[in-house]
This record gives sequence, structure tokens and C-alpha cells, in this order.
Amino acid sequence: MEEKDFLVSATSFELYTAFKNECEKIGWEYNHNFTGFNIKNSVDFDGLFFSTHWDDDDKYSPKFSLSNSGRPNLISFNLDYEWNRALTHVITIFDNSKKAYEDTLKSKENTWGTFYGKKFKLSEMSHQHLSNIVHYYKYVCNTHLGTRDIINEEITKRFGGILLPYHPLISFVSEIDYLKQEGYTTGEPNADIIVKGKWIGKILYN
Repeated sequence: MEEKDFLVSATSFELYTAFKNECEKIGWEYNHNFTGFNIKNSVDFDGLFFSTHWDDDDKYSPKFSLSNSGRPNLISFNLDYEWNRALTHVITIFDNSKKAYEDTLKSKENTWGTFYGKKFKLSEMSHQHLSNIVHYYKYVCNTHLGTRDIINEEITKRFGGILLPYHPLISFVSEIDYLKQEGYTTGEPNADIIVKGKWIGKILYN
């Protein structure tokens, strides 16, 4: 596993400046709020400290700043004789960490957790299951999906945006009970679900 934190040192402010410029072209952000970038600080501190998760261990935030290392085993480079190695490391860590973070986000966005603790990949969920989730949020939760609009996005992507009628299973007792309570259905298998005079679906057997 690659170390997400590392240190780059140099004997001159000119080298630091040149390397800082290269890093910013790649996408690293110099953290001025942590330490100002000037000649005095370049002498007072150990070097440029880099971290791909500066703000939060769970958030991709590639930043660097003049700092003391604070860790004896921290990976380090000296620009006086390791410029190319340091720059290669900066590029590799930036690209790999970004991809790993994007893959993590994609994994989270492409799964759906149910009330019963089951998790499904959106790409493997049926058209009916996806449609039922939209209806459930609208008629049982009395809200729209909001940030979980990935369901509608999946319906659009795979099924042309067509929303199927609401067909909850009879075994989902709490869901059926709520629909009965609101007067939308009798709660029997194959019973119609009607909201404000509009037919939206029917209850199915398991």
C-alpha cells in the first residue's frame, strides 16, 4: 500500500519554488493557511510535507506545505539530487490516490441499502425494484429521493426513464400497513393501490 504522506526537502528556496510550481500544475494545492511560502520558512522547516488526505482521512484533498516531518520513517526526497524521483513520486501518488478515491465514491454511489440491511448493486436491480423505491419514497415516506436520486438516474440510463407501476410485495408488512392506513389500498394480494383517484399499482404476492 502506498504511503499517502511524504516529505520533499531542498537546500535552496529556488528549488522549492520550482518544485512547488510543478506540483501545482499536476493538481496539488499549496496550503497557505498552514504555513506561508517564503524564504524564512523554507529554512526553518524540514521541507514540503505532502498529504493526499490533508483535510480528512476519508476525503481526497491533495495538499502540501512547508512543515516539519514529525515522523522518522516518513518517505522523503531531496531535490538537490532526487528531483526526478521526487516528481515521479508526486505524480504517481496524486494519480493513484485520486483513482482510489473516485473508485470508492463510485462503489458507494452504485449500491443501495434496504430497510432490511441488504445491499444491491444498482446495475443488478430490476426495473420493478428501482421503480418501487421511487414510489415508496413518494407515497410512504412522503418525500422525493433527494440525494439518492441515483435511483432515477439508473432508471433513465437503463430503462429510458420509464417508471413502472408500484408493486410492493405483500410480505413488506409495514409498507402495506401504511398504504392501508392512508386508504390507498385494502392490503390484500392483487389489491389496487389508488392515490387521489389515480391508479398507481397493485400489491403482489412474494
